[in-house]
Amino acid sequence: MVGNTDLLRCRNLSRSYGDIQALSNVSFSVCTSELVFVCGHNGSGKSTLIKLIAGIEDADPGANITFSFGNQARAGHSELGHQQCIWVPQRADDAIAELLFVREAVSLASAQRVEDLARTADAQWLLDTIRGSKRDRLICELSGGEKQLLIGILSLSFDRRILLLDEVFSHLDECIRSSYWHMVKDAVRQADGCAVIVCHDLEFAYKNATRIVVLRKGMIELDERPSELSLDTLARLATGIGESIDPICTASRSAE
Repeated sequence: MVGNTDLLRCRNLSRSYGDIQALSNVSFSVCTSELVFVCGHNGSGKSTLIKLIAGIEDADPGANITFSFGNQARAGHSELGHQQCIWVPQRADDAIAELLFVREAVSLASAQRVEDLARTADAQWLLDTIRGSKRDRLICELSGGEKQLLIGILSLSFDRRILLLDEVFSHLDECIRSSYWHMVKDAVRQADGCAVIVCHDLEFAYKNATRIVVLRKGMIELDERPSELSLDTLARLATGIGESIDPICTASRSAE
């Protein structure tokens, strides 16, 4: 069940790179237990949004990011707020030293927390795969999917309230993706947290999201629960094909 407490509030997030406006006045909130999927075609600003929330990049002047944990709210690019975020990048190469052995990377993780999340047979199989036949291989020798799985599992070993996942499912086959998704949901539940997930797989997003945000040209085109829209509408907006839906439906849920 989705909570009624905002863990994350973003107001007027903009980000420009020279003459390119990647994001423009994006505002939304994320509550406890929410699994918010961010969709949109390439170049719509999805990864930029995740990086701003994570503190990897700075937003343009006038933006405000607020993290609320317990009775405390930390505004702006707060160090304490960002310490409660875990960012998993689109490219595993951005997050893992290529010349580490798999066993060395695994040793950095909190083993007990990962074990707690691997409560299903499939999830345990994921761990056995990473710690078994792959443990003596260099990370640079792994496939793209294996690298993504490794960083995805290791990211869950950190006790954080906000998961920021950027296309972590894109290189995983259906069985592995399903197992890892169960681990993500368990991590959110155990931390009483939330997740913001960039995803190109619209059917997967539609099936699993508690809310879907669609970006187009750096602005929010849609912010709705899946029960309030059709998969066809989501596909039309996220791919940029077809006419926009009624403006009332595209208004941000978190508009003041």
